[in-house]
Amino acid sequence: MDMYGHVWRQKLIRFVILASIVVLLIELFVFNFRHWESRKCEEIEDFSVVTGEGLILQPDGSYLLGETNRYLEFNKINKELSTLRIDIEILDRENGEQEPVMLYLAARDDSHENYYWIPDRQIWHSQPRSQYLTWHLYGNCKSIKVTPALDTGTHIRINFELNPVIPMFFSITRVLIILALCVALYLLRPTSFVCRIPFLDMKRGKSIALVAFFLIHLLAVGMLIRVNPVFRGEPAVNHEQYQRLAEAFSQGKVWLLQEPSEALKKMQNPYDYDYRRQVMLEEGQDFLWDHAYFQGKYYVYFGVVPVVLFYLPYYLLTGTALHNYQVVFIGATLMLLGIIGVICQTIRRWFPKTSFGVWYLLTELVVLGSGFLYICKRPDLYTVPIVVGLGLGLMGVWLFLSAEKEGKLSTFHIACGSLCTALVAGCRPQLFLFILLDIVILRKFIFSIRYLRTGEGKKNTFAFVMPMIAIATLLMVYNYVRFGSVFDFGANYNLTFNDMRNRGFVLDRLPLGIWAYLFAPLKWTLDFPFAEANFFTTQYLGVTISEATYGGLFAVNLFVWIILVFILFRKKIGNHTLRALVFLSAVAGVIIICADTEMSGILMRYFSDFSVFFLLSAIWAWLLLFNQVESGWIRKYMLYFLILCLLLTIFYQGRIFFLDTGEALKDVRKDLFAQIKYLVMFWI
Repeated sequence: MDMYGHVWRQKLIRFVILASIVVLLIELFVFNFRHWESRKCEEIEDFSVVTGEGLILQPDGSYLLGETNRYLEFNKINKELSTLRIDIEILDRENGEQEPVMLYLAARDDSHENYYWIPDRQIWHSQPRSQYLTWHLYGNCKSIKVTPALDTGTHIRINFELNPVIPMFFSITRVLIILALCVALYLLRPTSFVCRIPFLDMKRGKSIALVAFFLIHLLAVGMLIRVNPVFRGEPAVNHEQYQRLAEAFSQGKVWLLQEPSEALKKMQNPYDYDYRRQVMLEEGQDFLWDHAYFQGKYYVYFGVVPVVLFYLPYYLLTGTALHNYQVVFIGATLMLLGIIGVICQTIRRWFPKTSFGVWYLLTELVVLGSGFLYICKRPDLYTVPIVVGLGLGLMGVWLFLSAEKEGKLSTFHIACGSLCTALVAGCRPQLFLFILLDIVILRKFIFSIRYLRTGEGKKNTFAFVMPMIAIATLLMVYNYVRFGSVFDFGANYNLTFNDMRNRGFVLDRLPLGIWAYLFAPLKWTLDFPFAEANFFTTQYLGVTISEATYGGLFAVNLFVWIILVFILFRKKIGNHTLRALVFLSAVAGVIIICADTEMSGILMRYFSDFSVFFLLSAIWAWLLLFNQVESGWIRKYMLYFLILCLLLTIFYQGRIFFLDTGEALKDVRKDLFAQIKYLVMFWI
């Protein structure tokens, strides 16, 4: 083994050296081909510049933008124009903060006596690469006209060059990313040592790998949660509901301390969106958006568990409010631990010969495909109950998987797993379907009358049932005190776009929801990030609540199709427990899609509700199929399939990272957007 390990390390070192050389050459000659292409350019200096009356020259050479004709015109060029550098610096922004400037471009050449418009282009003062424009005109250029799309009164400075040689924009970031990707692909190839050594046989190496994987991803979570400045606090009043509920709890109340306006109290139907707006406008009063309103009081219809676990203790200890992004970090940590734990325990119980490479690929596929990144980059109020519920649910599955050792159940694991699962119902009720997976995991004990009659069986039954009963009782009492019904969580009294009380369950809503959540393709564009949102129209004659989404799960995640492959070969699989987990996990995902569609609508954040169920189903399906196959070449191509799925998932997540239904990173982090855009779009 030591000799083999030495040879393997030598091969790795040689590959890294070779890959480094190749990547450097690619960076120099491919990603910077515009530099080499423009070396033949000779700078044009003999031309005239005319400015419209809307560009008002200042004593220091800068310009103030007027009302109209704010153009810059380069005349009498009469030469071939291949490149143009134009930089516009905005001088009157606080702290020198720069924004992208859209340029409207027109040209006259040998084939056009009059100006004709060519595609617009954005430039950034902070991104020199964006300032170099490559032109493709008909013959010699006679003149060009550049009009910046800026507000009247903006103070700017303009610099320009005609036909400059585009500099070499060497990016060490791009080099390191591509090199890391090449090394990762080398290590994860089917014939690699990494894909042959059993994960469980690594002993100390296994622990190091688990800790490293967790810490690296936890660091990424911390960075992602802070990347959007909008969510470093609470951006609107409706995002402060958990903080206000903690304050109300501290005073012994289950309703919020904020008093509804008299106009709202007098309304016969305050849940009528248009009529409510009309009344509030006429009376000059306001209401709390997206709060539950019932019998003259404001309530919070979101799950109460995050308040009890995090917001209230923090408020009682410090007297200050806990931010939503901080709770999302805690929930994301639980979710990450749960994903790692479930996959590791699955391998330990049923697939002990699984290699380290397969463990990594499967774990990364669940992390990236489950909506985890979207949760982290949008840590607002609406994310809190979802991520905490997912974290607790996954922790529960992990604990139940870990409960059985040598044919006996650990009472501690059963009790903790039951508590985690029960708490899910107080975060997001539809996620309580994790209980289906828990029951399957414990099926041979739960459905064994002989076992249940033993002392151990009675003790473990008590450990399983009591946390469920205790949490259910508390939630029912909480609901009854607020709304007079033990099953009413208050979502129907939400002051939102429609009257949720009369929304009902309508089968005609489901086809659009299933299409949008599972099968709708992602739209492509030719500009970074090469994707745009789906907006749905329907013939359903009723209210359809929908926001921008970015492709259905089966349209953007190749890996989940393995579930359908498994269904075709299910009769050849003998492990009944895992077969049941594959089917019930997928069924739970479908049920959640139907519930979300009926209760709320089609929203991007709801993908996180069900994606993890489909991903877990796919994980178990792939492992069962892989271990059933005896042919070496089929197993090899199944490993290549995992690698392809991971690459496509990374590509998809990269495309939608800057997009969102609101507060998108491309709008609030224009600096980061521009930096990544020009790392990727090296050809413009």
